[in-house]
Amino acid sequence: MVTRRADRMVAKTKWFSSKKTLRAAQVTIQSLSTGKYLSATNKGYVVLVNRPATFAVWERKSSSTSSQLLGLLHQASQKWAGQSYMTGNLACSASSFGQREEWQTETENWQVTRLLLASAGWGQGAYLKLSRDGTQVQIGTGGV
Repeated sequence: MVTRRADRMVAKTKWFSSKKTLRAAQVTIQSLSTGKYLSATNKGYVVLVNRPATFAVWERKSSSTSSQLLGLLHQASQKWAGQSYMTGNLACSASSFGQREEWQTETENWQVTRLLLASAGWGQGAYLKLSRDGTQVQIGTGGV
């Protein structure tokens, strides 16, 4: 949490942005408890579906620390997944990879890892979670 906030402070003082590089061309994000896949609608809502939807994973390394920030670009809509500016909810509607679209993984093992939305929780980060009935993906509350 402290590292994430320090990175943001350093990024605000730089007059140029960090370069992003393609890390993986096609990944699917699946809920292990439901077996459904993360996807996006044409209106930018994030939904769970039965058929896999692909995302491109872009990486942006922080210049001040070794932390890596990931961006998830939905292939069908060409929009970035992240936190909505207006509501703070999970959305897939951004046209660029900004701070509200920064993700981190819990482990380097991409087969089984939790996703952390770095901008959630007032910059502390929050994991994705399912609604009680398992039909919606939400941003967890209370930070990490």
